[in-house]
Amino acid sequence: MAFAHPFETGHRPGRLFFETQEKQYCPWVIVQDDLVGIRVYTSSDKFIINDLTFPFDNLKEYVKSIYVHLREINEWAKDEIYIQDAEWKRHKVDRSGTVADLLILIRTIYAERFLVPYDIDRIKSYLNCECSNPRNNDIVKAYRELLVEALYKISDALDVGDYDALDMATNSVFLRPRKTHQMMYYQLEKIYCYLDNDNNWMDVQWGLKQATLFSREFSKNWVIIDVSTMGFDEIKLLVTIACYYEAKKQEGTTK
Repeated sequence: MAFAHPFETGHRPGRLFFETQEKQYCPWVIVQDDLVGIRVYTSSDKFIINDLTFPFDNLKEYVKSIYVHLREINEWAKDEIYIQDAEWKRHKVDRSGTVADLLILIRTIYAERFLVPYDIDRIKSYLNCECSNPRNNDIVKAYRELLVEALYKISDALDVGDYDALDMATNSVFLRPRKTHQMMYYQLEKIYCYLDNDNNWMDVQWGLKQATLFSREFSKNWVIIDVSTMGFDEIKLLVTIACYYEAKKQEGTTK
């Protein structure tokens, strides 16, 4: 009820029931015997106090009318979710085509289930972008094999509607190391956000600068990044690879 009338109405001029320069205020809820309501007072010299009240029983009936069917609504919602989930599970991921076909089908299922396809789009771009420096070929090839494996795990999770497994499958190829240099996460933010063809020139240049610093301070141990010759997707791929393999090294699962 406190929101039934604005706290301060000076920003709403032109109301027919306002006097010139008048403001009205509604600071509190009031209770009077079996009535409940809000108290409105004015900045007018007349200082008229208006109480907007109604029987408390009416309020209780109103609240009851909203919540009395809550159990029925919950049951209806559960039934709808069960039906929808069963329908989604009937749409299995066809693994008989190419990796490109698999990506298209997974993204279609993501759209059907209102899932955000950001990670799928990342996997697609990392599988398809150019690898311009031959010295990166071996590690890029190995990482791309991991991406394809992740796609099949994602497919398994979608088939059974296991969204925890889906998150695990996608997160498994986008690891971040725990021990890092001081500016790493700032640099990653600018690299992933600013290196985009839709961004303005200044943002792109700042993203490229952060990629250069990231390469000097961290990723040079794993990959070679040359921002002057590489495209945005290739830079992001190599940054992601460096993070992944450093994280695995710190876990003790890779050399």
